[in-house]
Amino acid sequence: MSRNGIDREVLRDAAQRSAQQLTEEVARLRRELELKEKRLRALQELLATFEAEEGSGNSSGAQKTGWLGAEGGVAAHIPEFRNVRERTRQLLEACWRILAEEGRPLPTREIVERLEERGLSVGGKNKVATLSAALSHSPHFRTLGRTQGWEIVPGAVSEQGATERQEGN
Repeated sequence: MSRNGIDREVLRDAAQRSAQQLTEEVARLRRELELKEKRLRALQELLATFEAEEGSGNSSGAQKTGWLGAEGGVAAHIPEFRNVRERTRQLLEACWRILAEEGRPLPTREIVERLEERGLSVGGKNKVATLSAALSHSPHFRTLGRTQGWEIVPGAVSEQGATERQEGN
């Protein structure tokens, strides 16, 4: 092969590699865009829900949409929950709701059972230990010991607290 033929082959290979890298980057950016668009739609739905509640004269928008609310939920707007991984945040929201509905402390094992009844699963080899660790790192829950279980910290942001905070703005 001539020197000129080798140069063309090297250039062709380099161009093919560059094209492949660009194709992969475009695919990655499209996936990111899809996720961002999904999040945008969810936030727009949540905002529309609150605006609809304000327009109807009912100032209890957070109560109607609930703690889990539209995708993202009220907790997505509470600073303590913003930096928690999405899955853990969903579990903490569900735990908050379970404890609020029950009105009494519950042992971790019972919370895990209630989560599973709602179609939510706790990861890890030991589900009770995994959930207990997540609850112990949240400022919204405190343990009353192994036998008595977990409760919501008095004064922690509740659905009503989120409504009051929103009305105060």
